Amino acid sequence: MRRLLSPFLALLLLAVPFTTAAATDDFEYGNRKDMDTVALDIKGIHRDLGTWNITVETLRADLSKRLAASGVRVIDISELASHPGADVITLRLTLNRAPYYFYLYGLNMSMRNRLSLSPEGSGSTTIKTWSETQNGMLMPSDLGNIHRMSLQLLDNLLREHGEG
Repeated sequence: MRRLLSPFLALLLLAVPFTTAAATDDFEYGNRKDMDTVALDIKGIHRDLGTWNITVETLRADLSKRLAASGVRVIDISELASHPGADVITLRLTLNRAPYYFYLYGLNMSMRNRLSLSPEGSGSTTIKTWSETQNGMLMPSDLGNIHRMSLQLLDNLLREHGEG
């Protein structure tokens, strides 16, 4: 009896993960179609990138303009506590100079949704619900493309969340 039961249990265990994976294919961010207020958090922008007009201020202004055109209100990260329904979009740049005057870069944009921990909304936590990264190598004359790539990442986020 035990010999017959073991192969049956093994087949059952193999079938369960495939069934679970197939069920998740229909997920479409349905609960986040109502993205209405976000805080922008921009990190890793070195002051030397100002030569190519890439500063925290210019990126924030252009990303905010694109979000506003999609009907999303942008608040400062310092105002996050007073807006319990606001989500957080983080843009993070990692830039390293490689030998022979190339730059290696990693540009990541992620969205974290805020979840209330109490009925009054006095406490909250965040959970990452979307993330996209671009990695590569740029010549110094091409560093200005970081601005364009940042806007492209935002367009991808808005398209996936039905806002763009």
